Amino acid sequence: MKYSIRILIAILAVGQIPTLVSAQQSLTLVEKTKVDPLGTWRREYDWYDTRIVEVFQLKVNEDAKFIGTMWRNEAISKINNAKLKGHELSFSVSNDYQGTTWTTIYTGTINGDDINGKVVLQVGDRSWDWPWPTFRQNHP
Repeated sequence: MKYSIRILIAILAVGQIPTLVSAQQSLTLVEKTKVDPLGTWRREYDWYDTRIVEVFQLKVNEDAKFIGTMWRNEAISKINNAKLKGHELSFSVSNDYQGTTWTTIYTGTINGDDINGKVVLQVGDRSWDWPWPTFRQNHP
């Protein structure tokens, strides 16, 4: 009887090998296509005669939500509504200037250490948009 159970266990185990191999291949594929928005990202551009440097840093808090900070030249802002859906990253930053709120919305596709997308600046009922190329400065 013990011998029969061992044979049965061996047959069942051998039957599971293709499933285990398939599962491992799937995990390897997921790891290769995993999108990682964490770390410090940088964008530089010219605004009229001024060089603008934007640096933003994304982290995950204890509630598993994205949080972050953006530095734009001398200004420091909190990142709001940061979301990752597939390869698509989006967030917004709001600033007040002389009683007017300026909201900048960033949406882009992460591809390795690059993000390409669009920046939309909203001031009152007006908006402007620009390309958003940025690169990872470092990783946590």
